[in-house]
Amino acid sequence: MRFLRSNILLVLLLLLGVSSELRAVSWKTFTDSREVNSVILYEGDIWAGTGGGVLRFGTDGSNLVKYTNSEGLGANDVTAAIAAGGYAWFGSQTGRLSRFDASDGSWKVFVLSDRDGNAVSILDMAVSGEYLWLATGIGVSKFDMFRNGGEVKETYRRLGGFTPEMPILSVFIDGDIVVAASEEGIARASVYDELLQDYTHWTTFTRANSIGFPSADIMSVARWRSVYWIGTSGGLYDLIETDTVDSWHFAGFNETSIGQLTVLDDTLWAVGSDRVVRSASESVFETYPIDGLPDVELMSICILSSERIVVGSKEDGAFQQTGVDIWRQALVPGPSSNSIVGLGHDSKRTLWAAARAQDVSSFDGTEWKHFELPRAEGGQRALAVDHLDNVWVGTWQLGVFRIAGDSIVRYDTTNSSLYGNSDADGGNYIVNLGLSVDDNGRVWYSCYRGHPMRPVSFCDPSTDTWDYYTNREGFSDHFIQSIHVVGSTLYTGFENAGVFKTELGDNPFNHSGITSRQYTTNDYLLPSDNIRVITSIAKANPSDPADTVVTVWFGTNAGLAYYDEDYDRFFRVTLPTGAGPQVNALEGDLFGNLWIGTSNSLVRLDANGQDFDVFTTSNSGIAGDEVTSLDHAGDGYLWVGTSSGLSRLDFDTRIFTQDVEQVMAFPNPAVVPDNGQVLFNFLGTAEVSIFTVAGELVREVIVDDDEGWDFRNEAGEFVASGLYLFHIKTADGHSHTGKIAVIRR
Repeated sequence: MRFLRSNILLVLLLLLGVSSELRAVSWKTFTDSREVNSVILYEGDIWAGTGGGVLRFGTDGSNLVKYTNSEGLGANDVTAAIAAGGYAWFGSQTGRLSRFDASDGSWKVFVLSDRDGNAVSILDMAVSGEYLWLATGIGVSKFDMFRNGGEVKETYRRLGGFTPEMPILSVFIDGDIVVAASEEGIARASVYDELLQDYTHWTTFTRANSIGFPSADIMSVARWRSVYWIGTSGGLYDLIETDTVDSWHFAGFNETSIGQLTVLDDTLWAVGSDRVVRSASESVFETYPIDGLPDVELMSICILSSERIVVGSKEDGAFQQTGVDIWRQALVPGPSSNSIVGLGHDSKRTLWAAARAQDVSSFDGTEWKHFELPRAEGGQRALAVDHLDNVWVGTWQLGVFRIAGDSIVRYDTTNSSLYGNSDADGGNYIVNLGLSVDDNGRVWYSCYRGHPMRPVSFCDPSTDTWDYYTNREGFSDHFIQSIHVVGSTLYTGFENAGVFKTELGDNPFNHSGITSRQYTTNDYLLPSDNIRVITSIAKANPSDPADTVVTVWFGTNAGLAYYDEDYDRFFRVTLPTGAGPQVNALEGDLFGNLWIGTSNSLVRLDANGQDFDVFTTSNSGIAGDEVTSLDHAGDGYLWVGTSSGLSRLDFDTRIFTQDVEQVMAFPNPAVVPDNGQVLFNFLGTAEVSIFTVAGELVREVIVDDDEGWDFRNEAGEFVASGLYLFHIKTADGHSHTGKIAVIRR
């Protein structure tokens, strides 16, 4: 590789050739728990299953606790909940059935999968004796809560006249009858029938064999006073059985989505999107008063008494009724959505997260804040933070937004060089899939389908000066997806045209002499011409630690590669079996590791380029398997954005040693003040003296696993950029001298 001098604003660093292993790993999950799909009462507390974990709080609203996979929950996307067999059970969209035991506070997780090993979603649950009846994405499963600690006894993939493996949306137990609802109708059978694998043992009521079948989508089912009641997206229906024909009748609440039906004390309760109703008699329903409840869309209910309920909403958490017209909200702060598409951090190490929807969230380690942007047709797609702490958000349709303090500004064709698809909205339909901030603080934007042949824009935020590149700078394609600047070189990745490498010179606003070269799978061994993400990692030049060598990495829909400047070609890196192959995100860390976010896992490639670690929801505390974005702020944390929430990985990849001759400094070079401090990999406590290369003493410190040198001299001032020597001395008198390169930003 060619050695390049850099001001290290690329990615944080490690001395070349040092291998590392994960010494300590801990995970913390942060989720949006506003979507409440199910609410139950268990052991005197209220439990709410949400799209971001489980909320638990007392009936008086006290002791609000949130459980995610960090605390033992099997999956965060909880779709169903039930109290049964002395446990609380939670089913998820991703096939995890989680059991909580209040006697010891423990969780146990069961995984439902189909014949091919794919996860099977759990959409509803009911209980009969020692069995849970699970409504799943492929039918009904009968789960024995106690045999062998819990196991699926049977799965019924075809129910009567239903299409085989039809998703079952709701399940209900009425005495010795199990009732299941799908979009094709309802099915019933005896819970004692041992031959339910035979589909003819199920009786079905469908459009084909009954009259008045609702045109709206079926969502829930219950049986009350010997009548089947069906909640649909268009109101409430009942099913009347006769000896000659079975018929469906509209029972009321036209154009109201009835998401949940439940029976308690011979009263049928129905939750509509905008109301709660209950039976006053067999043919009369009354609206339950919810005055004082905020204007929210309702999804679920837990009935505490005839005059006290808890409701779950779609976007605002759970609400507990504490008195007449008085409601208490139960909600734990978190990101604005669980579908994270972009991450970054500012100079204060505040995390910024863009969700696929219109919100952007910030987290300073204590408090979450949310910024609502106009909703783009295709949502938000990218995020970057520049040197002035402006937060840039790329969208599909509305161009780019800049958040600066409380100010939000939209940039499109009217006030920038951004340009979009000319056949939509007159060229102002701007799709930005990638953002990059270069060493000088300029922001670079990829304009997907920028027309005519106008894929790249860039801006100097300090002067609000904009410019763009076209085919005149050598671009022959405009389906651009990714963008990254290394020094004076621009790398751009395209949907089907591979990589363009553009030499910018000293001033990218001066177009003279700017040239581009295209690299594709045909000649340069890229895994694919679909380039989804680009990043770079800088490491110290072993001949001169004040200099660096930069490796540029490319993630494609078919794997990983890096570019070698000396050979002017790409080298493919084979990911571990089962990981990827699609790469969505790339990020380096303090120790020179490359973190790789794939469609089904998080992968770490260690600094020596030889060893991998793979993290999934099956073997770690990561929030979701589909990794969409990554960010490392130089503080020992890796933030991992997934389609199922946000994870923070606290890790240490130093190899610790008691041999003082093997002690090294991390990171090296180190950026001040970004890196906080230089750490040493000595196992134990030792004295470290810092010297200039001229031999002048700068500082003496005591170091251990977690404490190092904070880049300050004896006067408490940050040292200047340059090369420094460290001399480490152990308690037994052994010593060693090494080098540290420091770069002041």
